[in-house]
Amino acid sequence: MSDWLTAVLAVGLFLGVLILLDVMSPFCFRCVVENDGIRVRLFGRIPLVHVPFDEITRIDVQSVYKSFVDGVLVSSLGIGVRLFHRPVVVWREGKDPVLISPSDPHAFIADVRQHPRFAGRLTSA
Repeated sequence: MSDWLTAVLAVGLFLGVLILLDVMSPFCFRCVVENDGIRVRLFGRIPLVHVPFDEITRIDVQSVYKSFVDGVLVSSLGIGVRLFHRPVVVWREGKDPVLISPSDPHAFIADVRQHPRFAGRLTSA
C-alpha cells in the first residue's frame, strides 16, 4: 500500500472517530442540575464533575472558537465537550472554568438560573 493512501486512511479514521465521539457524547455524558450544584455523570451513573452552586460566578453558552481565543479552552476542564456544538462555560470562583455540553444548552442554563439558590444572581457574558 502506498504512503499517500495510508495517510488518507489514517486521517479518515481520525475524523471518523471525532465525529463518532461528537455524536455519542450526549449519550455518555449527562449534565444535571441538582440541589447542591451541577453534576456531570458518565452514562448517568458515574459522577465525573461536581460544581457547587457557591462556586459558580457566571454561566453562558460560548463558541469553541471564542473559548480558544479567550484562553478558556486551554485552561478549562472539558467534560464531554462536543466539537461541532457550542459548549456551556461555567466560570468558578478561584478555579478554572468547566466546559460541558448538555443536550439543550439554553434550557440547561435556564434551569441553573431558575434554581432557588440562584434567583437573579448569575450574569451572562
